[in-house]
Formats: sequence, structure tokens, C-alpha cells
Amino acid sequence: MKYTTESFGTLPAGEEVYKICLENTNGMQVAVLNYGGIIQSIVVPDRSGRFADVVLGYDSLEEYISDDCYFGATVGRVANRIKGAAFELNGQHFSLTANEGHNMLHGGSGFHKRLWDYEIKDEALCLHYLSPDGEDGFPGNLDINLRITLSDDNALRLNYLATTDKDTLCSLTNHSYFNLAGVGTHTAAGSRLAAVSGHQLQLAAKEYTPAREALIPTGEILSVEGSAYDFLGARAIGAEPLDGNLVLSDAFKKWDARVYEPLSGRFLSIKTSLPGLQVYNGSFISLRKGKGGVLYGPQCGVAFEPQYYPDAIHHENFPQPILRAGEEYRHFIAYRFGVV
Repeated sequence: MKYTTESFGTLPAGEEVYKICLENTNGMQVAVLNYGGIIQSIVVPDRSGRFADVVLGYDSLEEYISDDCYFGATVGRVANRIKGAAFELNGQHFSLTANEGHNMLHGGSGFHKRLWDYEIKDEALCLHYLSPDGEDGFPGNLDINLRITLSDDNALRLNYLATTDKDTLCSLTNHSYFNLAGVGTHTAAGSRLAAVSGHQLQLAAKEYTPAREALIPTGEILSVEGSAYDFLGARAIGAEPLDGNLVLSDAFKKWDARVYEPLSGRFLSIKTSLPGLQVYNGSFISLRKGKGGVLYGPQCGVAFEPQYYPDAIHHENFPQPILRAGEEYRHFIAYRFGVV
């Protein structure tokens, strides 16, 4: 793996932000910012060998600072929503940062707006952030290490390790939006990026967690049969809004999600150790300028967010994102790209 590092701008407080570019022997390139642990670009070939960026994002730091879509970001302490921006743990009440009405989304002010330390070590990009006790209302100093590797079989792997000195909550994920047709490379500046409705999606999920208003789960776990989230057989994502949590199963051993774009021939397979997967087809992305001056809008990218289930701390029947003092949070997300 080759890597290069360059400046990506300066934060208002004066800290410099860096873009670290990884490249494998096939020419696949991945660019990561140490601001927000953001995956800024993923460049992969189509079936004709033409390379294109396949994730949504921006060309400047200023745009990432003001971004409200979490493009490519590392989110936490807890991905997705916590009802009422509060929870109880060990008999103690904790009030959190409410940033979506009365609820917390993706950790409040969150890790996506923090500057991470970084180094290249043992053929990996290693990011580190220490979230102090009380940040956004969460208890405990949470020490997070994110190890990013790019292999020669075009697999990008994120390994998360976190520890705490007080019992706390932890559910980390990456929030990249994918458009396998290519983002900007073959689209003229000022034109609209095509929707992902024609991408073919298949999920290893027989159940999902239905949600009420504000996307807070009801606590039920239902079959996907007859729902908008039935992707057990590959089918087009379609134009219907999607923003729901799937219960991952062992229905497929090699991957948890697989998405294919017919025109380019690109496919993406995702595997994770986390129990849930939020699928969001970007229906609420407002019109904005993205990389290369291309216009992004509703459904121009699809996000796959491996996670603990939304609002799990308020539902005893859900897997719990509780990290105890002295224990380790160890999870991974792997993305493998190819063509057919």
C-alpha cells in the first residue's frame, strides 16, 4: 500500500487538517481526512477499467465544517437516534445534546466534527480520538482507535477499538454515501448527479425494526416480508424513501449487503460484526454543490450504516451498546469493490 499526505485546510481555531491518500497495487485510491475521520473519496474502476470516485463529499474543508449530511464521517459516540436525548445507566440519569428536535442524532456535536490524531503504522492508517468524560453528556473518557487498511483485492476495512474508564454507550459507524455510477468524474460541473434508484441491492436481513415519527423504533422486530425493506432477493433500490434499520442475520456468510450498478458494472459488498444496518437512500438530501461542482440532491447516494439498533438503550430486547469500564469495544466494517 502506498500513501501520501497533504494539507486540506485549516480549522477556525488554527489547527491544520490533513488528507491521507491510500493506494493499492490495482490503482484503487481512498482519501481520508483526520477531521471527522471522514472518507473523502474512494476511486475504483468500472468494467471498462475507467476509474471514478464513488462516494459523495466535498472539495473543501469549509464545506465539510458546515455539512449536515454526515458525508463520509465517523459518527459517535452513538450512531443513529436516542429518544429524548437522555438515558439511564446503572441507576443514573444522563442528559445528552439534543440536535434533532428533542432527540439526539449521531452523538450530538459528535465525532464527525472533531480533529483526530493520525499515523501510518504497520501498513495501516491509524486514527485516534479521546472523547472526554461528559462530552455531549456521555459518561466516561472514551478512547477510540480506528485502523483503516486497503488490500490488493480492493477491500477497505475499518477496525474500531474503544475503551472507557466509566460504563458508557458506544456504537460507532461510518456514514459514507455511495453512488457506484461515479461521483463527479463523468458528470459535468453544474449538472445533477443521477439517483441511485436503479442500483440493485440485496441484504442479509430477514427482519427490521419499524419506527414511528422521528424515526424512533417502536421496539418491535418484524419480518421484512411485504415491507419496503425486503431485499432478501436482489432488486432495484427504487424511488421510495428508505431510512430504516435492518436486523442482520447469517443468511449470507460472505457479506451482509451487496449493491450493484448495472451500467458501470461496479459492485460493493459490505461485511460487519455489528448487529444492525441502517439503509438510507438519501431522500432528504437538499440540493447542494458536491465534488467537482456536481449538484447533489435527494437520492443521489445510498448510505449503509452498520450499528447497534437505533435507541437501543430504551429497548431491552435490542442488543445493547453498553461498554463497561475495563472492557473493549471491537467491531469492524469491510467494503469490497469489484466489477461484473
